[in-house]
Amino acid sequence: MTSQRLPTPGGDNGTWGDILNDFLEVEHNTDGTLRSAVKTINSKTPTNGAVTLTASDVSAVSTSQLGAANGVAQLDGTSKLTSAQIPDLSSTYVPIPAGGSDGSVLRKNSAAPNGIDEWAPAATIDTTDLPHALGAASAGTSTSASAADHVHPMPIFVDSADLPQPLGTAAHGASTLGSPADHVHAMPSVNTLVGANISEQVTSSEITLPRSLSGTDSGSISQTPASGVVGLTYFVARAATVVGHITFSVGGTAASGATHAYVGLYSVNASTGTLTRTALSADQGATGFPYTYNKTVIALTSSVTLTAGATYAVATLQIGATSASMYGAYAQSEAFGLTPRLTGELAAQSSLPSSITDASLATTTFALFAICGA
Repeated sequence: MTSQRLPTPGGDNGTWGDILNDFLEVEHNTDGTLRSAVKTINSKTPTNGAVTLTASDVSAVSTSQLGAANGVAQLDGTSKLTSAQIPDLSSTYVPIPAGGSDGSVLRKNSAAPNGIDEWAPAATIDTTDLPHALGAASAGTSTSASAADHVHPMPIFVDSADLPQPLGTAAHGASTLGSPADHVHAMPSVNTLVGANISEQVTSSEITLPRSLSGTDSGSISQTPASGVVGLTYFVARAATVVGHITFSVGGTAASGATHAYVGLYSVNASTGTLTRTALSADQGATGFPYTYNKTVIALTSSVTLTAGATYAVATLQIGATSASMYGAYAQSEAFGLTPRLTGELAAQSSLPSSITDASLATTTFALFAICGA
């Protein structure tokens, strides 16, 4: 639709009337009434320029529904429901009696309506209304704390005769005592048993045998190892001992014609028995171990710290015409042949190997007395 305008004063000669009519007809009918700009409202068309709407036309609440059945509730001046529009809930909720003060509680009475009797000070509550001690209330009593389906957490009662007994006081295999037939006691380790007497130990050192088993000055308990044979004596470390020297005693035979002599320390794998060299002395060369009936202290090239509870082995190797005899202890082959090993030897060696497998070792019945310390 072309926009219209008013005639221009002093202009539009001969056409100003038409221009004015076109302008007026935009909003007026030919009879002078106003045209309606609204075409429809909620699908309703105007009548003489007006549209009449009902509450339902705009989803509004009709005034006829206010406070009416199935209608809507009305609010008072404080935006709250009026008392006339609140339903009766006496059959659903327990009415609270009037009265009561700080510290008072409602006392239950099965004879009263809804089980509520009155307000009462806490000190006057009937003790029958309180939960009863375990076992004191009759099962199934409705006013007691223990209804028929109640459950209490129960303590576990143990006959004192079923408790573990001190070691040695319970009869072995007695089913009601602390030591049944399949019981197991934690046993002390080998390193605790060996040299259990404190006088057998050496301060800040580890020993391969109790000192009382280290032989005699006459050399009656000593062995002269064969040339080229690595001798191994096992022990369990009692502590994290630092080892920088290994001390042993030579018996009545001194080394003669020696070409090489070594002392070393091996760690032992608990699962496979494989030995790994952890420390080694320098080659003692032609000197060997020359002293008789005297201790020999051999320094390791570097110190090593032992792991408490781990198994180790002291190793010696002499190569030459005559090897020095060494103090220690003998035992039956059946005893030294048991697992775990106490001793072992490896023949035809020119130096101490970096690793030795358990399967390559032969069992020897001689155990060297040695002291491993700083």
